[in-house]
Amino acid sequence: MFVRKYSAKLGVAGLAAGAVAFAALAPASAAGLNTTLNQGAASTAKPVDNAATDGTGTIVFAGSDTIQYVIADLADAWNKKSVAERTIDGKAYNVLSYNALKDDGTAVTSIGTGWAGIDGTDAATNITTPNGSGPGLQLLGKTDANGGSVISYARSSSAPNIDKSLVDKGSKEATGFPFALDTVVLAVSAKNTTAPAALSDQQVLDIYHGDAKNWSSVGGKAGVIDALQPKSGSGTAKFFAAQIGNLYGTLDQGDPTAINDGSQVVGIPDKYGTDGTPVAEHSGAPLVADVNAVVPISLGRAKVWNATHDANSQIRVIGGFKKQRALWLFARNNATTAGALGQTKVNAGVYADGNVTKKLLANGSGFFCSPEAQAIIAADGFYALSGSACGVPRTTSGDIVPSTGVAPASMFVPNPLLEQAPVVTPPSTTPNAALKAAQAKLKADQAKLKAAKKALKKAKGHKKAVWKKKIVKLNKAIKKDKAAVAAAA
Repeated sequence: MFVRKYSAKLGVAGLAAGAVAFAALAPASAAGLNTTLNQGAASTAKPVDNAATDGTGTIVFAGSDTIQYVIADLADAWNKKSVAERTIDGKAYNVLSYNALKDDGTAVTSIGTGWAGIDGTDAATNITTPNGSGPGLQLLGKTDANGGSVISYARSSSAPNIDKSLVDKGSKEATGFPFALDTVVLAVSAKNTTAPAALSDQQVLDIYHGDAKNWSSVGGKAGVIDALQPKSGSGTAKFFAAQIGNLYGTLDQGDPTAINDGSQVVGIPDKYGTDGTPVAEHSGAPLVADVNAVVPISLGRAKVWNATHDANSQIRVIGGFKKQRALWLFARNNATTAGALGQTKVNAGVYADGNVTKKLLANGSGFFCSPEAQAIIAADGFYALSGSACGVPRTTSGDIVPSTGVAPASMFVPNPLLEQAPVVTPPSTTPNAALKAAQAKLKADQAKLKAAKKALKKAKGHKKAVWKKKIVKLNKAIKKDKAAVAAAA
């Protein structure tokens, strides 16, 4: 696993003293919010062929970016266990989790060309890293050139949907194993002074149904509302659309399908900026680019965003509206359903009732439901599921959380981080050292240019050419100085 550190883990004491960043999480075995964004398996990390006879094997996760960091952290924890602890049916398994997106929301590179398939086959072409819950399920249902599976499990922030096949981004041939709860909220830029501190369900519906186009109509100050939603294929977009559809049906007595097309909210943009950049899940970038924008985001990921970005990129979570959903890992049902997809060479251990699945994902015995995993899940900004809910297999459609988006307290383990009101780091009013230095150089070069122009007027003969060259150089220097000032500011 490859990890890029943005900052140290935030301790409770440090945050309480300054009260300028998101409140820290303090589960029993973690010091605070985990702000080390685990980059997961690199594209150069090739899985070990599970048909090998050397006693080693590979488990591969891919899909949703909502849970890419927490699954990568759980993978690291598993991989640190002893060989004996990682051995299942004679093979010591290593876990690889391929991230969906880079931290800036851009696509990652393909996994590679000609890597050994995880189930005894060889892929001849690049394997595109799936970006989102739907694409992850699709890849779970696809075969490589020789009938083998490409990944072991799909990460998903979407609930099971057995009305669609895996290749159509559904879960007909798969079983879902829930392991955590996510909380979806709305956020704006920290520089937005017009959005209210909180929004009711009705006000959120009014915004996303197009009835409220100005913050003053939902309890804020006068200011345009630019409502955005995550890109199509995103599990968060699908979940948020379902919640808006439910609200439309219960509050306005309207037809939910008129506002929820099954994957997104109808009529709401999923791109921003002049170049039409797709709205990535759980990224504050759209809010930084447009101070009037509002977007649904995972509460835990919003906290991590603020903890890993500077004062000018902070976002503000709006209170009131808060909806919960389970987070899932999907396994293929069995050899029969896999065979119907053309997967004739699959490690039986990763089927829903396989021993690998039991050891990793299942209720009671699964590592992802253990106290060690619960602490990692909490530190990464989610609720760990309780012992009665975690890893219970689901083969029917729908979430384990009620359609209201409010989970019963018995379903999850309390997480202090997610119960505390978020605060943000305000932009500094004191010029930083880099800005002062850039401004000083600009001022000095401007003075030199003024003096050079005076000298040019008095110069004669070849001296004129000398001063002209100096003026050209100074103009170039001043252009760079201005850019430096803008960057520092």
